[in-house]
Amino acid sequence: MKKVLILSAFSLIFSFGSFAQSCCSKKAKTEGKAQVSVAQKVEKMTAQLNLSEEQVEEITEILEKHNAKAQKLKAKKAALKEKQEAKINALLTPEQKEQRLAKKEGKSCCGACKKKKNQPKA
Repeated sequence: MKKVLILSAFSLIFSFGSFAQSCCSKKAKTEGKAQVSVAQKVEKMTAQLNLSEEQVEEITEILEKHNAKAQKLKAKKAALKEKQEAKINALLTPEQKEQRLAKKEGKSCCGACKKKKNQPKA
């Protein structure tokens, strides 16, 4: 019973933040992969493998540490991309920068967003 309460608490804590994300946010760009919370992973493993409370706690800790490291890597990747863009933009003429920006703005993260952009305003 205690294990179920712990897992429920983790589920609520970790899943609450996902409601705030829109489909166009950079965090939501997961190339069609569903983001599964630590609590959901642990809950599934517990159901499949009948984990003890100690195992649940340790696996939760492992997954949380992994997620933290993954977030740091994503931040580093974003910083590298910004530096790359700055270097490229430094080489372009103002006209080329405008063309490049216009091309980037034409892209969207999903088909639903493109449809919304192309719909006439009422």
